[in-house]
Amino acid sequence: MISVGASIRGACVYQIAPLRVYSSAGARKPVRLTNRPPSKTHFWASEKPITSATISSPSKAKKTDRQPTRFWKKALIGLFGSTFLIYLGDSYLGHGIIERNVRSISTLIALSVDYKMHFQEDYDVDALHERNAQRLYDLILENKGLYIKLGQMIAVQGTMFPKHYQDKFKMLFDRAPVEPWSTCDMTLRKELGQDYQEKLFQSIEKEPVASASIAQ
Repeated sequence: MISVGASIRGACVYQIAPLRVYSSAGARKPVRLTNRPPSKTHFWASEKPITSATISSPSKAKKTDRQPTRFWKKALIGLFGSTFLIYLGDSYLGHGIIERNVRSISTLIALSVDYKMHFQEDYDVDALHERNAQRLYDLILENKGLYIKLGQMIAVQGTMFPKHYQDKFKMLFDRAPVEPWSTCDMTLRKELGQDYQEKLFQSIEKEPVASASIAQ
């Protein structure tokens, strides 16, 4: 006969008793065939049943980990692409309106923050006015057009703006930003014809002596 004892408590533990052989049917004294100690085999099992749903597939987990990365890649590509398209449309169709507005707002915010933080008695106010006058002057040169007229108006408003702004913006009367000759030539050809130089002028000096805004 072979007797096998087993117990299961939380974890499955199987204990196999040593093999016992009886000499006869009526005798109860067993004969041990070997002195080898009983072997024990332990199997640790979870109380939760193992199903296909509890086993995570490596490929599925890997795919799930890639989803956030792909989302951010697509978001960044979409952001840069839309920004580039807006820039192209504004440059060629909108004549830089959005670009000028963004530049103006950012400059005005910088001026406001600078005056808010440094317009104090113990600070060099002259340096503050000079710095912000240069900042606003650079904005006018970048945006051109109507902004130059606004700068000329600031230059003659002695009671509203500090002297630093007046001295800086006086340069806009005869030293305004110069357009390249290629732009002027294209405009003249469009208005006067392709052969305007031969028909109307003896010579044209392509280097300007001075420049000013004529949009009165």
